[in-house]
Amino acid sequence: MKRIVLAVVLVISLQAVAQTVAAPAASSNPKVRAITGFVRLG
Repeated sequence: MKRIVLAVVLVISLQAVAQTVAAPAASSNPKVRAITGFVRLG
């Protein structure tokens, strides 16, 4: 029973790691948006 639980936890954790590693590689050019405003500081 412990081996089954360990195997399930291992598979779920490997899937989570694979998803987090693959996500940034898909977007090689991220969209950058900036809101600028003219503010007097002095």
